[in-house]
Amino acid sequence: MEFNQAEYGPFPAKVSGSRVCDELVPVKMLDASHPVFTFPNKIGPQTWEGWVQERGLYFLGEKDKKYTDLVSMVDSFQDNPGEKLGSLVEGKLGKGRWIYLGLGLWRQLPAGTDGAYQLLANLISLPRAMAPAKKSTIAVR
Repeated sequence: MEFNQAEYGPFPAKVSGSRVCDELVPVKMLDASHPVFTFPNKIGPQTWEGWVQERGLYFLGEKDKKYTDLVSMVDSFQDNPGEKLGSLVEGKLGKGRWIYLGLGLWRQLPAGTDGAYQLLANLISLPRAMAPAKKSTIAVR
């Protein structure tokens, strides 16, 4: 895979053939307070309802310990056992964040899956979610 040769991430990582085929399996948020799950949309069990075809594929496999997995899943198919990590991964570098997404948004967005749009909006909004709160001043005369 090109990703594995090009080193696109800030730290060493390899894309694997790992996937979760059952689109109905629960998604466990490993840090529910992370901004990707809180701003501007509250991500919860309802976010993962109505997905089509699969949860995702080509998850990060081997990866540096500087990466943090944000979700995990267990596929229901017997020939795909065990907890699957690597579908939504963050690497922090200085003040920046690098996100790897193996969740199947490319299937969900054309299907109109509400939760996929909410998650995408949160991913796009991460810089704003992480910005320091600005104080507002009200002048009274």
